[in-house]
Amino acid sequence: MPKKEEVKQFSCLHCGVPYTAIPPDDFHPCASVKADDVDDPMKMTFRCKACGKDNTLYWGSRKIVFGVGSF
Repeated sequence: MPKKEEVKQFSCLHCGVPYTAIPPDDFHPCASVKADDVDDPMKMTFRCKACGKDNTLYWGSRKIVFGVGSF
């Protein structure tokens, strides 16, 4: 299956300047600054061109929460 190139915009956590990032593959389309927010996290670091500081994103799939209870 070919990789789908989907560019996403984020803001530097240090200075706020926007930067673009591309998901690593089709199985990790969602990004978060916390590894616990996504399933099967893949860590990628982006250096801000404006301030030179690193921004870490964790790419993965959305966590699916199941609930069991009575109505």
